[in-house]
Amino acid sequence: MRPRVLAPCVLGAAILAASGPWASADHTGQVTEPWLSWLGLPPVVAAAVHRGLRKLGHALAYGLFAALVFRALPPSRRPAWRALVACATALALASADEALQSLHPSRGGHAADVLLDLGGAIVGVSLLLRIAGRRKTRPVER
Repeated sequence: MRPRVLAPCVLGAAILAASGPWASADHTGQVTEPWLSWLGLPPVVAAAVHRGLRKLGHALAYGLFAALVFRALPPSRRPAWRALVACATALALASADEALQSLHPSRGGHAADVLLDLGGAIVGVSLLLRIAGRRKTRPVER
């Protein structure tokens, strides 16, 4: 791994692994659901939007983490190999995170969240590859 881009990976993993009781659905719901209700959403809809935002947060966080890992890997490796390693690293972190969450009374570990996190990682790396591919094929303007 390249030291210059390794630090964001370590920081991202630490943030994701440190999501304790402050990141529980009950805690985040105390903030988001009243705000969504203030916007005029009925309580049932506000709760559903809150759940959706939490799941979107999972996918975005692990997508970003996998993209950071992808960038930290040596560029001399084939992109498919780097993508596989980045997604496997995100999967390992997601599994460990959900296992730790299952030990906390206000949290719960769910296999569905691990799959959601893996999906986010795949999308994140795919977007990164797509952007990199466009940069390589863009004609040089003079």
